[in-house]
Amino acid sequence: MTSPNLVTCGDNIKIWDSSGYSLLHQFQPNNTNDDVVTDVCWSRDGSMVASVVSRQAQLVVTGVSAHSTRQLTAATDLPKATCCRFCTSNSRYICVGSHSGGVDLWDNKNGKLAKQYQGHQAPVTRVCFSGSDRHVASASRAGHVLVHNVTSGVVTELPAARSEPQCARDLRYSTVRPAVLGAAFDTGHVSLWDVNQRRLLHTFTSGHVAPAAGLAFSPVNDILLASVGLDKRLVCYDPKTRNVIQRVVSDAPLTAVDFHADGVQLAVGTSQGRVCVYDLRAPGRPSRSFTAHRSSVQRVQFQPPAKVRGRGSSVQTAEDSKALPSGQNHSLPAAELMQNHVPRHGEAPRTHSTPVESAKPTAVAANDSGGPTMAMYGQVSAEQSSLFSPLRDESRHAAASPPAATVPNGVTLNGTVHGKTLASRPS
Repeated sequence: MTSPNLVTCGDNIKIWDSSGYSLLHQFQPNNTNDDVVTDVCWSRDGSMVASVVSRQAQLVVTGVSAHSTRQLTAATDLPKATCCRFCTSNSRYICVGSHSGGVDLWDNKNGKLAKQYQGHQAPVTRVCFSGSDRHVASASRAGHVLVHNVTSGVVTELPAARSEPQCARDLRYSTVRPAVLGAAFDTGHVSLWDVNQRRLLHTFTSGHVAPAAGLAFSPVNDILLASVGLDKRLVCYDPKTRNVIQRVVSDAPLTAVDFHADGVQLAVGTSQGRVCVYDLRAPGRPSRSFTAHRSSVQRVQFQPPAKVRGRGSSVQTAEDSKALPSGQNHSLPAAELMQNHVPRHGEAPRTHSTPVESAKPTAVAANDSGGPTMAMYGQVSAEQSSLFSPLRDESRHAAASPPAATVPNGVTLNGTVHGKTLASRPS
C-alpha cells in the first residue's frame, strides 16, 4: 500500500513523503510572498490541496501530481476566507469559513459559489464536513459551534462547553463514530458533542494548561483522541472512559496534529516551524523530527489512504460529470444543493433543528469517515495494542479494563514519559 503524503503549511505549503519524510513539493499559493498560509487540506482523491492565505484571505486550489503542482483555482468572489475543508465523499465541494461569520460552499468543478450559510457573529476559525457530507460544522472566534444542514440550510447551535466565550481553535468529526464532533479551545479544554442529540458529551479540562491548538480522532477506533497545545503537550484521551491516558511534553509549543491512516503515527507541528512524528506504541520521543517552515506550522494533514482515493471520484471523473450536475444522485446530499433554498448572507438562519448523522453512511460515502473498516485502514498489525484496533469485544473490554489511568508525575521537558505507555494497555 502506497504511503500517504503529508501536507504542511506555514510560510508556504510543503508536501512530504511520509515513508521517509523527504520533501516532494513546495509552493506559495497564488504566488504570494512574505505571507502565511493559515489552512490547507487534501481532496478525497489526493489529487488537490485547498488553502487559505492570510493577507489575501482567498481560497486557492492547487493540483498535485507525483512530479509537479499546478494552481487550478483562485476564488476571488468569496468573502474574506479564514479556513477551508474538502467534502469527504468527492473532490467537488469545499466549505470555506469567512471573517464575516459566514460559511460558503464552493463548487470546485464549476468554479463558482454554490451556497452560503449564516449563524456566526464572529470570524469562523474552523469548518469540516460530516462523514456523510449531510452537514457542515463550523466554529468561531467567539467559541460557538454550529452544524449546518447542507441541503436545507437549517442551522443548529450545539450547547456551549463553557459560559464565557473562548476561541475555538480546531474542529473535527470522529472518523469512527459519525455523530461525534470535537473542538479544541483557547481555555485548553477539549469538548465532544453528539450532534444527533444536540448534547455535550464531555469536556476534558485537565489536558492542557494553555490554549489547545489542535485535535485529531483516531481513524481506526473510537477510544483514542489526541490534542496538542501551546503548553508543549501532546495529550491522548479515551473518549469512552473520559480519561486522559497519556501526556507527552515536547520542547516547543505545539500548533497542529493529525493521525496517519494506520492509527499509530501522529504528526504534530510546532510554533518553531518543526514537524515531529510520534509512534504511539513508544511515544516518549518523536520517531522523526524535521524543520518544515520558517514560521509556525499552521496545519498538518496526511493524504487520504490510497484505497479511499481509488474509490473516490475527483472533479474530473465521469461519475461526477454525469450525476452531480443533474441533481439525481440522492445518495450525496451535496448533489441537491442547487435545488433547495439556503439563507444567503444577511438573511436570518433557520435554527433549532437536530442534525442526524447516520452510523451507516450513504452509498457514495460508504466506508468513508462515517465508518472506516479494516479493508480501508489495513495497516494495523495483529500484535499491536488494542488501543489501535478498530475491532474490539466491548463487553470483554469493559470487564478487563483496569481502573482509569492517572497521569504520571514523571513527565519531563525532554520528551520522556515514565510509567505505562499507550501500547501496554490490555484489550
